[in-house]
Amino acid sequence: MGNANIQDTFLQALCESGSSVNIFLVSGIRLKGVVESFDMHLVVLSSPQGSQVIYKHVISTILPDKQPNYSRS
Repeated sequence: MGNANIQDTFLQALCESGSSVNIFLVSGIRLKGVVESFDMHLVVLSSPQGSQVIYKHVISTILPDKQPNYSRS
């Protein structure tokens, strides 16, 4: 991850930890689940109700339930 930006580092740490997150959208809606994957434009959030694809441009805040580990190898 030598050229990774802070957003990619944060999302990768959330994917690897498997911990639950709250994602707040610009509309005020709160989504809760686990970040399964992401790319340049999308985040895939998994919850007991199923998986959701969320465009990054509608995300206001991502609040993890616990602090992810950012250590780099």
